[in-house]
Amino acid sequence: MSDLRHGVSFKTPRSASIFENWLNENCDGDVKLVVEDFSVGDSQNKLAVFFEKQVDLLAFKAAYSTI
Repeated sequence: MSDLRHGVSFKTPRSASIFENWLNENCDGDVKLVVEDFSVGDSQNKLAVFFEKQVDLLAFKAAYSTI
């Protein structure tokens, strides 16, 4: 796996699988999705995503509200 030097951490009520699908369909470089903390029910999950390419990070940030 390549050097994943670009990353973002965030809280969301959405499932990690929703983000995983988006990352698989939209990123050209290597990507790693990490579940840092989760709760059962309607609580916030804490996720982190690490990217090989900064352009993929920027695309993710731009699309985040629509994922």
